Amino acid sequence: MTHGNSAIDVTSPPKFMECWKGNLQIVGRSIQLHPLLVCLLLASAVIHTLVPLLGALASIAATISLTFIEFTIIRAVWSNIHDGIPNYVVTDTSAQWMMTVTTLLVNLLTILLALLLILPGGWYLVKSCLSLMAVCLENKTPVDAIKRSHELTKGYFGKAFVICLGAPFLITLAIGLLMLIAVVIVMLPANLISDKLGAVVKIPLQIVLTLMLYSLGLTMKPPLVHLYAFLTQAGSQTTATDYSNVGQSR
Repeated sequence: MTHGNSAIDVTSPPKFMECWKGNLQIVGRSIQLHPLLVCLLLASAVIHTLVPLLGALASIAATISLTFIEFTIIRAVWSNIHDGIPNYVVTDTSAQWMMTVTTLLVNLLTILLALLLILPGGWYLVKSCLSLMAVCLENKTPVDAIKRSHELTKGYFGKAFVICLGAPFLITLAIGLLMLIAVVIVMLPANLISDKLGAVVKIPLQIVLTLMLYSLGLTMKPPLVHLYAFLTQAGSQTTATDYSNVGQSR
């Protein structure tokens, strides 16, 4: 059973691994469509590694680049869910900048809450996990998008937690361990030969690892789009049921 003309079932809660693996090609294609942003991400990674004092500026540049790419990913996954064909929209400057502001706002509020206690920060991050979808697909403003995300995740916090934090943490941990093993394999011989050689090898290695983490973060967006599709469908059914009950009570 599908929703409307959707090619993918959105009447059941999405499974993270299925959505994650099934959309890797869309993520890869979306990245390819933004060569200038990829160059900016590379520059950000280089600055992070070589000039730590400019790390804050590099982080902002990386956030902007990643959000612009996320716009293409979200639109492509959404169209694939409903039409069966990914539609790659590369540019919508207004929406992309709104998404960037939303990302920065959510991150800032999450950090502020995390400074008080870790749990409020994690709770807020999960409740706001669909904000970018609300901006990209509903043309919401940043504040309205956050409110919309909180509204959609009401009653579904557990599912949102798994897709927003739980599963991504486990995947990142597993891939991180593999990356650590690779680093040890590469760095150990270099350090044994010479400390200077180890320092030289460390620089490109850090840049590559940073870019891999950027890419890994992008792959976490499609499951959230599927969650958004499920929750909007569930919300519309609930609303219809409520109106039906009101009619019967009269």
